[in-house]
Amino acid sequence: MILGVAPFLLGGFMIKRKWKLFQERVAEFFETVQRTGADIKHNIIVVKTERYHDFVDFILKSPKVEDKYKLIIILQLSTASRISEILNLKKKDFDLGATPLVTIKVLKKRLTRIKDGVTCSVTPKERIGVVDPKILPLIKELVENLSDNDYIFSNRQTKKPYSRVGVWLQYQQMMGTTTHGFRHSRINYIFEEQNYSVEDVANLLLFSTREIAYTYHNTNIKKTALRLAEKEKHKVA
Repeated sequence: MILGVAPFLLGGFMIKRKWKLFQERVAEFFETVQRTGADIKHNIIVVKTERYHDFVDFILKSPKVEDKYKLIIILQLSTASRISEILNLKKKDFDLGATPLVTIKVLKKRLTRIKDGVTCSVTPKERIGVVDPKILPLIKELVENLSDNDYIFSNRQTKKPYSRVGVWLQYQQMMGTTTHGFRHSRINYIFEEQNYSVEDVANLLLFSTREIAYTYHNTNIKKTALRLAEKEKHKVA
């Protein structure tokens, strides 16, 4: 029994060691902010807005990260999508022209409404995301031998999409982050660097209310206020 357990424990130790230095290097691109809303109050790890493009380049050039995970991370980051939306992408969802685009299907389970006290499903919506052109060669290579209805991130045997939980665990192992932080990262970048309004973000991402968009904007406001306070503190000193 002990002999059987030893290789398993050794394997787990080696995996942790493999990603330890990577986590230390990637940590410089992240910051922890507080996500707030009517019923939300917790910390979340996001990519620093000023290091956004550096982070993309770092992931693309890293020999430790598999190409499929490079695509998952950067697709999620560039389209501000939930991880489940990325994992359900099919070849036909991509338009790989001069400006690469992807059709994101908003999750059905998020699209419900109450009518006369009864929960009713709503017709699924779709939105268009702009794909970071840096990953275009990787996407073309990945989809080259796929049929239009094939999932691009799928198990070879079952042909079904990767597990959301499995990818979440991989993010944790590689970077010490959650998958949802990359959705926040992109929205923060849009607010801060591209000066989008709350209404713009709500429309772009098909939020059901502007209040949902504001929960992301609120995070951005806190970051900006803290940076301003830090600058003022140095002036006083």
